[in-house]
Amino acid sequence: QARVQGMSEEQLREEMTEAEAAELRRIELFDLWLQCGEPFTHSAMEGFVDAAPIEKAVYEQTEFAGPLLSTIMFTKRALNQHLRTPADILFDIILMSIVGYVLGVAYGKISLSSAASTFLIYSLGLGMMTGILSLRIFGNERIIFWREAAAGAGMGLSPLYYFIGKNIVEVPRLFMLTSVITICFYPQVEPLCNIEKFLVYAFVMGFNMSGWAQLVSICFSKSQAQLVMV
Repeated sequence: QARVQGMSEEQLREEMTEAEAAELRRIELFDLWLQCGEPFTHSAMEGFVDAAPIEKAVYEQTEFAGPLLSTIMFTKRALNQHLRTPADILFDIILMSIVGYVLGVAYGKISLSSAASTFLIYSLGLGMMTGILSLRIFGNERIIFWREAAAGAGMGLSPLYYFIGKNIVEVPRLFMLTSVITICFYPQVEPLCNIEKFLVYAFVMGFNMSGWAQLVSICFSKSQAQLVMV
């Protein structure tokens, strides 16, 4: 230890034997270098520049993203999240088509006596599936939302624009899922109204259930939210 105290880091690397190295691994070398007064250097610290604290006036002049830019930013990010998971989109489409086909086969062509029960079951199926598939909109990234929108986080992001951006991307997704279940259900049941009108009603109901699902996913944990939606 006495010989080490008189060496710099470079000399220590050159003259140390394997036995000494094994022994010094059990010693806090940083304390020894402090005692001998030699400057402690490390390759990871090269190029380190002391930074002066940010003045308050400079921080106050910083312009955060406005409403339009914030909405565009959140919309693009939500779109990228969907594009990175094509398997989830495909699974949602297959699931909605199966539900629509099964309900259509189970109730068949509609009649005056069976209209109420047929539309009730279709509404329950559409609402439940849309709600469950919409739980991931906010539920899977609550921690990210709190981190980015919390007061004092320094990002200046608004919860309102986050909500708008996410739902802008969800509208086409919900319309696609509603169209899939309607296309599989409508030809077998043959309601009196045309398919365009039927699809509009189904989309409005699906969008409404998606909003409830978003609220449930925020208020409950992932497992509890699924039970609440069912």
